[in-house]
Amino acid sequence: MDTERKALRMRNGNGRLGFQVEDITLRSRSLRPGAPPLRLAQLSDLHMRVFRKRHSRLVEVVNERKPDLLFLTGDLVSRHPFTWELAENLISQFDPRLGIFACPGNHEAKSIRRPSALKELMAGWGVILLINESHTIETESGTVRVSGLDDLAHGWPNFAETFQDGARGGYSILLSHAPLAARLIGEKAGVNLILSGHTHGGQLRIPLLWPRMLPSCHGGYPAGLYDLGWGHLYVNRGFGGSIWMPLRFRCPAEVTFFEIRPA
Repeated sequence: MDTERKALRMRNGNGRLGFQVEDITLRSRSLRPGAPPLRLAQLSDLHMRVFRKRHSRLVEVVNERKPDLLFLTGDLVSRHPFTWELAENLISQFDPRLGIFACPGNHEAKSIRRPSALKELMAGWGVILLINESHTIETESGTVRVSGLDDLAHGWPNFAETFQDGARGGYSILLSHAPLAARLIGEKAGVNLILSGHTHGGQLRIPLLWPRMLPSCHGGYPAGLYDLGWGHLYVNRGFGGSIWMPLRFRCPAEVTFFEIRPA
């Protein structure tokens, strides 16, 4: 179980990045004692519609950090077919040491109905898409189990299938586009960290109004790091914006980096 958490925020002083970098440090007994920290990166809700300079800068920032693993927590595309090509152009430029893993969001679930077709498409981008399944990776920090859940709103999520391998030991990460998953699983699943998106952090944080505008399946977790008692949940604010309102107010776009240290 994680024993410590610390969130460090690094804002760009001159606004040229067009997004905010979030640094999260956690400690866990599930990693090999004395091993180097596990370095992770998360992107969510890209909602690709056009490739901008900030996307190129995003690639530079992620690749400069050299994360072990990059996680994509859904809604990489928008409703238009051409956005798939834009997403491929961006994601294929990332170069994490041990791979890129993703779970589907509501846009992926609505755009391509056959999971096998979606998995094959994203495999061409160098992405392993996990839909109600788990994948085990051996790292210098220890064994890492990455699980991916189908979208809670428009997919066919199945918790039993997702964790059917029964693997225990090592560090366990669950990718779920909607943060509601944190309320649907418990300590028995053996998950150390849930990574989600979907909410955009509220996107337009107009006082008193924005909590009422959160999408369904937010589970009461709008953005940031939450201690669940048996693990942690992190809800990413997303990098893009909704189709109907691409603007943000008091809720900057983000890319998140995690350093998981042995306890």
